[in-house]
Amino acid sequence: MKFNIVILMAILGFTTNTFSQIEFIPHVVIQGPGSILQPGYVLTFDVDNDGDIDIAASSFGDGKLAWHENDGQQNFIQHVITTDVYGFSQIWSVDMEGDGDIDLLSSGGNYFTVKWYENDGNGGFTTHYISSEASADSGIYAVSVWTADVGNDGDIDIVAGGINSPEIRWYENDGSNSNFTTHIVDTIGLFDYTSDWGPVNATIFCDLDQDNDQDLLVVSEVPEINNWDGILLWYKNDGNQNFERQIISTSVHHPRNVRARDLDQDGDIDIVISEYQNKMEWFENDGQENFTQHRIEAAKNSNTLHIADLDNDGDLDLVAGYPFDNEIAWLENDGSQNFTNHIIKDNILFSEGVWADDVDLDGDIDVLSASQWDHKVMWYESNLNPVGINEHSATPLQFVLEQNYPNPFNPATTIEFSLPKSGFVTLRIYNLLGQEVATLLEGHKPSGRYVVNFDASKLSSGIYYYTLTTDDFMQTRKMVLLR
Repeated sequence: MKFNIVILMAILGFTTNTFSQIEFIPHVVIQGPGSILQPGYVLTFDVDNDGDIDIAASSFGDGKLAWHENDGQQNFIQHVITTDVYGFSQIWSVDMEGDGDIDLLSSGGNYFTVKWYENDGNGGFTTHYISSEASADSGIYAVSVWTADVGNDGDIDIVAGGINSPEIRWYENDGSNSNFTTHIVDTIGLFDYTSDWGPVNATIFCDLDQDNDQDLLVVSEVPEINNWDGILLWYKNDGNQNFERQIISTSVHHPRNVRARDLDQDGDIDIVISEYQNKMEWFENDGQENFTQHRIEAAKNSNTLHIADLDNDGDLDLVAGYPFDNEIAWLENDGSQNFTNHIIKDNILFSEGVWADDVDLDGDIDVLSASQWDHKVMWYESNLNPVGINEHSATPLQFVLEQNYPNPFNPATTIEFSLPKSGFVTLRIYNLLGQEVATLLEGHKPSGRYVVNFDASKLSSGIYYYTLTTDDFMQTRKMVLLR
């Protein structure tokens, strides 16, 4: 299916072009070592609720977790949250307490404890400890962190993966955001862990079988087995937070990170893994819990990765850091999951972390990076901007999701909606089974009125639903495709 976002314009005949290359303009957010030493991870969110995109980064070398305030013109001022996130500290953002502002989590610090940092809405943060188990005394060093409402009870739970332990753990929130119960999902018994280092886990929540509960995906590397071979595991949630282990692959090589999205746009969730030795791989889900492993030949040795539609052609591309090649790159998906490697920036020393978001709110997806050995956090401005995203008229007074038109439709229809304030927005299409069949919009958007054209030429006749979600609003409407 193909879709694009178009501005309401008085000029008729507005068209868009197809792009296979994007020029990225590099901008420095912060550069150390005085301001940041060996940054490792980077992400974006609107910290101070002023409508522009701020940037958070963790630092391997000086233990800093900081957010970088955007003045609206993409000039950034650093604010240090803590200096206690030494080591392999991944960070994540989520609204933990549902108060409308975005909080941070980290998986590092003294003894690699799991913590969350409560945002007061004005850029001030209070530290809360999630887990006392992740400590030097227990031998569990948390190096990854992820969140989801595992119990479907309206609060945010946490999973953390770590080195030096074969245990997979998730932390159940009792609703107070201050008390978390530790649950051991599994003690991996596939291999004999004998080294001092042990496995390195990256663990995420995702609804892999789309049954409306959160499963776990885990990658673990094992130094004793065939030169750092590793495993990809799926822990299937039965709806009562009992997790059954299923082995997807035992032939991933030095796995570093895992992400899950519908890469081939067939309505089910696929898996992508970044690797040091075997570059990058994706696992094609056939919708029946069977996975076909594909190597992405174009990729190089990679650490973190991000998935986004960088060229706005309706399929998902990949963003990767190549630390040993000192490069940031995007891997262009041709729609058939053949990937072309495009270098965004070279000579960036040990590119540890990457992210993708519309930093300047101009309608296209930009890329961010954290690189350790030149002590830089950077963003790379995309010049794609193939479409307008906002009708610059009076700001709407309320959230509105209009009925699509025409309805019924064949094969294309138009969806309009209004945002009274900026924020993170998603617009997704679902079938009658509740399976996502398309993501039309995902990212930070300014206030305004929007028009989205949706081409369902690859879908069969039937009833579909489209859902608009923001931090403060969610609405679903029904539409009918008639062939």
